[in-house]
Amino acid sequence: MKKNVIILFIVMFAPSISSAQQGWFKLNSGVNTGLNSVKFLNNDTGVCNGSTFVLRTIDGGITWHQFNNDTIFHKDPFNFGINKLFVTEDNSIIAIGYGFIARSTDIGATWIKIPVDSLITDDDLVDISFPTQDTGYIVGINYYSSIPPTPILRTTNQGKSWNLHRAISIPAFTNAQFRTTKMGLAVVSDLEPPGSHLTKTTDGGITWSYITTPFDEQGVFGLSYTSAQSWYLWDKAGLLHSPDDGANWDTVDNIVFNGLGLFNSLPQYRVGDFIIKSTDGGGKWFKQAIDLQGQHLYSVDAPSENIAYAVGSVGVIYKTIDGGGPPVNSIKNISEISKLNIVANRIITSADFKFPPLNSPQEFHLFDLLGRELLRREVAADERSLHVDMHQYPPGIYFARLRDETVRFVKL
Repeated sequence: MKKNVIILFIVMFAPSISSAQQGWFKLNSGVNTGLNSVKFLNNDTGVCNGSTFVLRTIDGGITWHQFNNDTIFHKDPFNFGINKLFVTEDNSIIAIGYGFIARSTDIGATWIKIPVDSLITDDDLVDISFPTQDTGYIVGINYYSSIPPTPILRTTNQGKSWNLHRAISIPAFTNAQFRTTKMGLAVVSDLEPPGSHLTKTTDGGITWSYITTPFDEQGVFGLSYTSAQSWYLWDKAGLLHSPDDGANWDTVDNIVFNGLGLFNSLPQYRVGDFIIKSTDGGGKWFKQAIDLQGQHLYSVDAPSENIAYAVGSVGVIYKTIDGGGPPVNSIKNISEISKLNIVANRIITSADFKFPPLNSPQEFHLFDLLGRELLRREVAADERSLHVDMHQYPPGIYFARLRDETVRFVKL
């Protein structure tokens, strides 16, 4: 009888025990490879993805089910596939990646591959934006094809089919967001001169013009449209805000994060080597209490005011049900003095890095322009330098990270 009472108590109170967790807590994803993006349709139902698979949950992240299909999620020569997920207004999920677009209408349980123009089958599709319920855009990078134009695709039927809207001669798109069917901003990366630049279109992506910002154009990490004519841009110098479609930019702070910002919601989050949160539209930011144990977060989504999910390296998924718990402290400005240096910013076959002696072993990471991890290597204590062979990687822009410091360089 006593045994039955104990069992009854556990059954009755187990849900309240699990829901009592405070701050950010770790979920079991069942995978140990990086998760690139996360999207939730409601508090309990959502998807996230690695390079070659999609994870879905319908119970708030308690269980995750994996979908993996090489025929649908086509992989590039470096075994990368899915770059980003997007949820449309009819709750369909679109996945984009290396030469493919896939669509799911059942929360990621099954997927269909959408036919695309043969000219983009060797292009990396990197960002997706829907300015209206029906019209959307996808942009990409021409890494491996001998065809020079960089792709822009357009849909007018909620993503059911896509056409090559305009292949414009821009070296590489890394981010692009459209506010209307005509007006959009994009971050593009150039090899010569090396760096990232902000561009604007007012004719639906047919033509683009460069925009000058106060940022160092060697390292623009991301771009986000929020509402009205309001935009955020972030790089190695911090965060900028434009209230007028990119005509003018004001410095918000110099908090450096090589990750993703969720600005089109309230509260707002920024993730990378930390999580910070704003509840007043970005005026003041508070650090969240979380021990990432050296891991890096790539994406965050908040389906409601108190519930949010963040994903990152080695399959980590974190969740909060109380808005991340009480703030640790208020941070308006954080300066960063880089101690990780690269001997030459332009390399051909190898890259050499120098840094102060390490007090303990640390992990070195190499990322491509999209933030996909190419290499992870342990650097021993007391080491002061590192040599990395770059023969196997194509020309392009890369990021190297050691501890919480990141440098950017170009392979010619």
